[in-house]
Amino acid sequence: MTPDHNFVLDQIPGHDNIVLFTGGTGQAFKYTPLLGKIMSQLALAGKTEYNIADFSIHRPGILASTKRAL
Repeated sequence: MTPDHNFVLDQIPGHDNIVLFTGGTGQAFKYTPLLGKIMSQLALAGKTEYNIADFSIHRPGILASTKRAL
């Protein structure tokens, strides 16, 4: 679970062809078709037509919380 309880949907820093999605809130299944489209666009083209800024891996607390868990 992220600190802000939102998904993470982004490319892995330094690995632009790897896409990360975390759906720890239990509601991700509702968005499966859209998430699949966004993830394929990110992996193949490096960008998506959708605004996914709210789900960025670079938002406050995400990368820092990952490092603590390791």
